[in-house]
Amino acid sequence: MSNQLECCVGTIAEMRDGDVYHAIERYSAQHRIAYIHMRNVRGKVPEYRETHIDEGDVDVLRIFRILKKNDFPGMIIPDHAPQLACDAPWHSGMAFAMGYLGACLKAVEV
Repeated sequence: MSNQLECCVGTIAEMRDGDVYHAIERYSAQHRIAYIHMRNVRGKVPEYRETHIDEGDVDVLRIFRILKKNDFPGMIIPDHAPQLACDAPWHSGMAFAMGYLGACLKAVEV
């Protein structure tokens, strides 16, 4: 297979006509996703905003279940994460996203 997607969940979710669950189902079933950028958003273009991974319109656990069903072999990488109000704002936001994604992974492995 010579062509695969870098699939950004947040980008698909914020598209006016985007159906992120359908896209993940379709392309993961075809084994056409190389890796996933996982982020969450609220709203659609042009009125959207990035949220913490657990707060947006995307049901992240549902995405993980679709990927599990289709035996997705690739990587899931946290994308942008809102910064937290602390001494290490970017690192803390990213650490929260990593922890949440790790919990989702464990939930679908059961």
